[in-house]
Amino acid sequence: MIVFDEQNTQTRELAIIQWYEEVFPVAALYIKRKGGELEEAKEVFQQAIVLYYEKLMLKDFKPQVSDKAYLMGIVKKQWLKHRQQVVGNERIEQIEISEDNIQIPLTHKLLLYLQKSGAKCMNLL
Repeated sequence: MIVFDEQNTQTRELAIIQWYEEVFPVAALYIKRKGGELEEAKEVFQQAIVLYYEKLMLKDFKPQVSDKAYLMGIVKKQWLKHRQQVVGNERIEQIEISEDNIQIPLTHKLLLYLQKSGAKCMNLL
């Protein structure tokens, strides 16, 4: 785990470069196996680095695992969040509006069902 000093920008830059070299290939492979593309992997990994860096800047934050493990945990969570947003948007766009989807007043629906079931039911009513 790398400890950041707020004044030492060189340490921060080296840490981020190290994360890209060591963790990004693993993250990209994970996202590829889950059906993602390289551009999505880059985006998700960038978000993970920002979130992890913000956590590291907190005085009371002390991760119990390595940087790689913590970053991969964030990557997995961000990937799931990303996929849920993408799939949710696709589902909304795929909904077709047809006469079946339009709400018909309940009494009218009941009459339609009764007409389908036969004249006997209509006579009983």
